Amino acid sequence: MIGNRIKELRNNQKLTQEELSEGIVSRTYLSLIEKGSVQPSNNVLVKLSERLGVNVNDLMVESKNYQYSDIDMSREIIFYENKIQNEEFDVIEQFIDNHYEEKEDIKKLDLARIYLIYGEYYLNRSQYKLCKRYLDDAADILLKMPVNDYFIRYTNVISRYYVKNNDYDEALDVLERALVEMSYTNQFQLESIQNLFLMANIYFDKKQYYTVLRIINRMEYLSRQVNITYKEDDVRYMKGICLYHEKKFDTLELITAHKTNVYDKVLYSYSLLAKGDVKSALDIYGTIEFTREFNALNEIIDELDERFKSII
Repeated sequence: MIGNRIKELRNNQKLTQEELSEGIVSRTYLSLIEKGSVQPSNNVLVKLSERLGVNVNDLMVESKNYQYSDIDMSREIIFYENKIQNEEFDVIEQFIDNHYEEKEDIKKLDLARIYLIYGEYYLNRSQYKLCKRYLDDAADILLKMPVNDYFIRYTNVISRYYVKNNDYDEALDVLERALVEMSYTNQFQLESIQNLFLMANIYFDKKQYYTVLRIINRMEYLSRQVNITYKEDDVRYMKGICLYHEKKFDTLELITAHKTNVYDKVLYSYSLLAKGDVKSALDIYGTIEFTREFNALNEIIDELDERFKSII
């Protein structure tokens, strides 16, 4: 759609591709944009709109005699899905203003993908009623289909919606149901790991540390199977805090030794102190540039402060 609109405006102003593209992109690249073969960056769109004497939103208006095809629709959806993935939420308003969901004969799966874009946008904007409305619309379509990538994306977004609304049990139910669905095929190993990570975060917030360790063990088992490392630092942080609360200091020492993050050093120092190696614990403690960035770490920092004060 964008490419066709650029071509229409260029022809109306009797500009050649060379004239419009000069100093912005190559003529060949502009040709690909007009054919819809590539999606221009926001920077390129701004420069093209300035040369055409219009604003960027004018480039989003449909060409008068243009019949939207399934391929064009898919390209537009992919373009804005990538914007969502890159957290470029400001441009999504342009997508919403086009009201693609009102077009006739739109494929059901494309419609669900549009609703997911809307849902994630409104979640980011903390407009939770609109978020839930569009996620429900997506679910009405996706739950009638075999498990696919967009069902997984729906699961991710709706669980985050529930967490934002402090409805942790609903979030966990959604994630657990999705894990069961994904278990019937070997197609979604990475997605299963991502779901487990979300579950671990929820139980971590609920301070159910034993359960978090069990979930992380499951994540690590799946990760070894498919040779994938997912959010290694975040997982180690959660695991370290849980090992501290579960008093598993041998394992805590093992996973935090020789790491440079603040939380690793704090946990490593504590594990050494818990095993009676006061000198080594104090040596590590002296190298830490303390921060209160990690809420779950503050209790441990305070305890170390008190214990070392009594020793020094």
